[in-house]
Parts: sequence; structure tokens; C-alpha cells
Amino acid sequence: MSGVPARWSSATLSEIAKWGSGGTPQARNPRFYGGQIPWAVIGDLNDGLVSRTQAAITAEGLSSSSAKMVPQGAVLVAMYGSIGKLGIAGLPMATNQAIAFAIPDPRILPRFLFYYLMSQRDALNAAGKGATQRNISQTVLKSWPIQFPDSTTEQQKIVEILDDHLSRIDTAVAEIGQADQRRLSLRSAVIISELRRAGGEPTQLAEIARDIRNGIFVSRPKAEPNGVAILRIGAVRPLSLDLTDLRYSERSETDLAREDALLSPGDLLFTRYNGNPRYVGACAVVPQSVPSLTYPDKLIRVRPHRSMAASEFVALACSVGPGRQQIQSRVKTTSGQAGVSGADLKRVVIALPGIEKQLDAVSAIEERLRSIGMLASSLDSAKLRARQLRRSLLGAAFTGRLTRAESTN
Repeated sequence: MSGVPARWSSATLSEIAKWGSGGTPQARNPRFYGGQIPWAVIGDLNDGLVSRTQAAITAEGLSSSSAKMVPQGAVLVAMYGSIGKLGIAGLPMATNQAIAFAIPDPRILPRFLFYYLMSQRDALNAAGKGATQRNISQTVLKSWPIQFPDSTTEQQKIVEILDDHLSRIDTAVAEIGQADQRRLSLRSAVIISELRRAGGEPTQLAEIARDIRNGIFVSRPKAEPNGVAILRIGAVRPLSLDLTDLRYSERSETDLAREDALLSPGDLLFTRYNGNPRYVGACAVVPQSVPSLTYPDKLIRVRPHRSMAASEFVALACSVGPGRQQIQSRVKTTSGQAGVSGADLKRVVIALPGIEKQLDAVSAIEERLRSIGMLASSLDSAKLRARQLRRSLLGAAFTGRLTRAESTN
């Protein structure tokens, strides 16, 4: 950082805080879970005070693993997947190994460090390594530079300004989010009404699918476009597939084709695992124009009989209403990781009309959703402006511009 006041000091994060990370008790041992010790996973981090966790462990689970107690007030940082997602421990708790914790020394206010790490989130993400899931290590965090006012009074002033301004931005973002939820509710209602209009007989996915299988494990996917492209775990979003930021498998196309591990247009992809149960079972269709493409083992491919079922119709039926509810009811969480299996998907029942009625329903839904899509674009623009304002505010805070007058007196 340049241009900071002269009375600010420079250090690395290891020089201003004690760092550590947690662990996971053996998943299949019932004696280790359901106790009185809150146990945080990445899904519990909320960019604010963490006052409760999804899971708890026992004292035996704590002592039998590398999990450690973290004191109230410690700053929590996600190292896997959602790099830089933050929290402040609102009570003593343990964490899993995906979360680093920092206990600042007396020179640094915990909330100042919390906001500083928030300002560095994009840069920390860029420093992440990995293909299907980007990660950083404690080594990266400990060596990360920080500049800070020598005076904790000035640090507190920065925290107070950020608390005030960011809370206003958060309020605006919450209102945008509420509008977006209303949009999604309207979208779901449109889809459900057209699916009901189409009718059909109750049919299990097992009857619709020619094949249901998990993806492949790739130990060292590469960023360079050399080999078969492999989707990221987060590429499957509800009713859309993100084909940007692909990674590449060292395995040959011939080898993957022999294992039937290549995707084809019209294949359905479901999210098999996610830290947040809400995102498990998200479904998207592989589009007509795709490169040679495979998929990781945290996704499930369903290849339908195209003469029997239109992929787009099945995806819609599995993404809203009873189909989605059935998938969610089968989600199980183990060691902080929520998941659903191919066997679970086979038992999902949807109403399946004839193929012509399916195609008519898909066309009608697409037509009715166009105006809702325009609203989505407007809300996305508002979210972008809020992110830019937040980034600008944090940038000013940690280059001394928010408290320049105090620094020069």
C-alpha cells in the first residue's frame, strides 16, 4: 500500500496476531458429535459476529482431533472454497480445518483486523490455488502484509466509520436481496403453474435416466488450456451452467471417453456436495455447444432418454416445487458437508407428460420469464454498484484517507 500516513506501521499478519486452524473429529463416531462445544464450518461464517453454529462436538471429539478451542473475539477466515469469508467468534468455539483463526496482539483491534481482511478478500482469492476448489494456506495468510495506525484510537475511529457506512450499504443490499427474493418467488410460481398446466404421470428419475453417475476425481487439474476441460464444483447453478474459469484434466479424451466421463449436450448436472445444504441438488442442463468437457466427483450427471424426457423440462421440474422439495428432503450433512447421492436422485418423482407437452411447457416458461430476466439485470446492476462502493470505502480506510485529518494533527 502506498500513500498511508507516516504514523502507520508495516508488518505481516504473523507479526500482529497468533494464527491457527481447526480440525474435524472422525465423522462416523457418534461420541464425537452433538455435544456442547460449538463447531464452526465455512457455512457458519457470515461476515459478522458468529453467535451460533450448525453443528456441535463433544469434549471427546475435541480431544480426539486437531480441532482447537478459539476464544471469543477471534477473527475467523475461510481458507477453502469461499476464500476470505469472515467471522468474529461471538463465543468460545472450535472450528474445522477449512477455517483459520487469528488472535491479534494488543497493537491491533480485532475488528480493525476483521475489516482489513475484508478489504483484502479479492487479493486473497487471487492468491488461491486449485482447480475444482481454490484454497489458500496459513502460510499465505501469515506472510500477508498489513499497514495499520500505531494508535488504537485511530483504529477505533476507522472501525466506527466503517461500521456506520457499511451498515448503510448492508441495508441497501438487504433491500435489493428482498426484491430479488420476490423475483425468484415470482419465477418459481411461473414455472410451477406451467408445469401443472402440462400435467403428466408421476415418474421416477430412475425411469427417465439412461445413466446416473458421479464425476471423476482429478488430483492436479491445470489452469492452462491443455487437455480436457473440467467444470468447477460451483459451475452448476440453479437452471444455469457457468462455463467460465475452466480447469483442465491431465487425462486424455480417449481415456475419459472409455470411462463414459465426457459430458454431452442435454446431460443434466446436479450438485452432489456443498458446504451449504441449500445449494445441494442444484440442477442445470449441458448446452448444445460445449467443448470436450468432463466434471468433478462432487457433481452427478443424469443422462435422460431424450425420446421420453426433454432435459430442460426435467431440470425445471427438479428445481422448483415438489421436485426440489424431494431433493432437499434427502440431503444429509456429515462433518459440515451437505450431500445427496445418485440413489437419492433416482427416487425423485416428477409429473411427466408426453414429449410434445414438455417442449410446449418449456417454450411457455421461457416466454414468461423474459420480463423477469430484465428485472434480474437491474438488480444485478444495483448489487454491482453496492460492491464497488464497499470496495472503494474499504480501500480508503486502509490507505488512511478516512482519518487523514486525525493523522496530520
